[in-house]
Amino acid sequence: FLGKADKDSLDLEPLSLLEQLLPLYTEILSKLASAGATEVQIDEPVLVLDLPANAQAAIKKAYTYFGEQSNLPKITLATYFGTVVPNLDAIKGLPVAALHVDFVRAPEQFDEVVAAIGNKQTLSVGIVDGRNIWKNDFKKSSAIVNKAIEKLGADRVVVATSSSLLHTPVDLNNETKLDAEIKGFFSFATQKLDEVVVITKNVS
Repeated sequence: FLGKADKDSLDLEPLSLLEQLLPLYTEILSKLASAGATEVQIDEPVLVLDLPANAQAAIKKAYTYFGEQSNLPKITLATYFGTVVPNLDAIKGLPVAALHVDFVRAPEQFDEVVAAIGNKQTLSVGIVDGRNIWKNDFKKSSAIVNKAIEKLGADRVVVATSSSLLHTPVDLNNETKLDAEIKGFFSFATQKLDEVVVITKNVS
């Protein structure tokens, strides 16, 4: 939200608004908890950019603030479309329950991310591509998930899509006019969820 300034307020430093926004976000999270939410995912795709020091400090400040509040849902901090390695210093040690990372776009970050995970945190392994329409490579994906389990334990690893599925069509079953051979290569949002389930069962 603070990654961009309004076009009519170009002289404004967006991060200067953080102090005002944190209580409002806390109020929203508290209301979600009161409504029965036990976990909330907050997407921070900005964490795959080369952030300046003040932006990294703002990330630390925001999530430390949330961690100091009581009666909030558990937070999963989600990133995607790139590597979080340049910002690991800002992420490491944050009081969040889980970290979601895109291992489709940036599998090379695996070792550094796993090393940075807190000993009580869960790693959400984004391994089913949320941006394309192709079937998953189950062997390759399962190998990465199994590697995470070897490092962290099965109870601290979750299989997930790399990002939101809003980038893909909804359901391949609706495509009744596609050639069957071509259709066999495709995987839309519904099928990608099935792939998450299959990989989870394969590694369990």
